[in-house]
Amino acid sequence: MPRYTSCASGSARDHRASLASKSRVAGGHHFVGVHVLHELYHVSHKRGTHLSILLRSALLTAIAFGAATLGFGHDRVATAGSALPLKTVATVALPGAASRFDYESLNPKTNLLFLAHLAASEVVVFNVKTNRVVATIPNVDHVHGVLAVPQLGRVFATATATGTNEVAIIDERTLKVIARIPGGTYPDGMAYDDADEKLYVSDEHGDTDTVIDTKANARIGTIPLGGDVGNTQYDAATHRFYVNVQTRGDLVAIDPAKDAIVARYALTGCESNHGLYLDQTHRKAYVACEDNAKLVVFDLTSWRQAETLETGKDPDVLAYDERSATLYVAAESGIVSMSRRTRRAYETSARRCLPTTRTSSPSISGRIASTSRS
Repeated sequence: MPRYTSCASGSARDHRASLASKSRVAGGHHFVGVHVLHELYHVSHKRGTHLSILLRSALLTAIAFGAATLGFGHDRVATAGSALPLKTVATVALPGAASRFDYESLNPKTNLLFLAHLAASEVVVFNVKTNRVVATIPNVDHVHGVLAVPQLGRVFATATATGTNEVAIIDERTLKVIARIPGGTYPDGMAYDDADEKLYVSDEHGDTDTVIDTKANARIGTIPLGGDVGNTQYDAATHRFYVNVQTRGDLVAIDPAKDAIVARYALTGCESNHGLYLDQTHRKAYVACEDNAKLVVFDLTSWRQAETLETGKDPDVLAYDERSATLYVAAESGIVSMSRRTRRAYETSARRCLPTTRTSSPSISGRIASTSRS
């Protein structure tokens, strides 16, 4: 697992010093992820858990602060340069103690954002239209991954407490756990294949991907990958799952019709490739290199590594905003890096600490959401 370091640490200062313009930084904040929905949602913990909403140009973003009340304002969050200004527009209290969150996932049809509150062993359900918590789903022990699948009306969550290591299936209508399936040694991130109705689960320390039949709610196989497993993502265009094998520095392609590896691509200059996001429109895979603060851009047409960019220390989850062609990389050091796609390449337009604590899990859909704690 990544090491937690402060925005005020030497490595984070080094990253900020390399920027063209200085950023105003709130110290002691740690990010794991981001979620884009035209609003950025981000959870943090300082004297309580809160969710704040920020406005970035046409992109609304939500970030969690440690404030005691729900409020609306226009506090500007400085960026490197001024390409991506952020403004706080709301702060919403969340339930639970000031402790670690991890992944999050949005169902755009129901406007429900599901937040994995790891340390509380529960999933928090937040309505992004009303800006209200509508439920907490308990007894998902040490929940890491969470994935909403609108086609099924289900939410999948990975639980990693000793003796569980399972995938909990939640009915989105009732917001109750309806089934629990063995998930391997240490289930983490997940991806869904609508064509085959299969869920692939990264078993990080079990060196496999677990295959679940979502019709039968049953584990039907495991795929040995030969090393610790990072994120798993599904590409509908090639009908393949792509998986980071982080102790080998490989990106692996799996055919879900056979549940077998069909290709393995070596990544250079990338240490512990954990985070993964697929830009299916532009045929790119973005890989976060956790141990050396890099982002690899891998071309899914030529099957070659195209670019390598700098990120904050300990990069984790990624999100891409199609409307602004902006890639977000949330790092556990508290830095969120933002890179914009141009015709020829990607350019890092900002890298900074956001005013929140440990964040977890970026994703996109018009807004950006991430979770954190102090």
